[in-house]
Amino acid sequence: MPNSLQCNMAVFIYRCPTTRRNVQGWFAEEVPANDGEPYETVKCLACKQVHLISRLTGKALGTEGE
Repeated sequence: MPNSLQCNMAVFIYRCPTTRRNVQGWFAEEVPANDGEPYETVKCLACKQVHLISRLTGKALGTEGE
């Protein structure tokens, strides 16, 4: 019986603004190219805080270039 629950995960690397370390994260679905500049909350594995990450660039809000 095929699994009807399929999940597409978009994996990305971002720089934690607190520790300045590179951290791997993931979104539950792919990002549409014409979706503007949406941000999503991500619990950081490096500092255990929540950051706003751009779904298009993979950069944390408040870091260089944001």
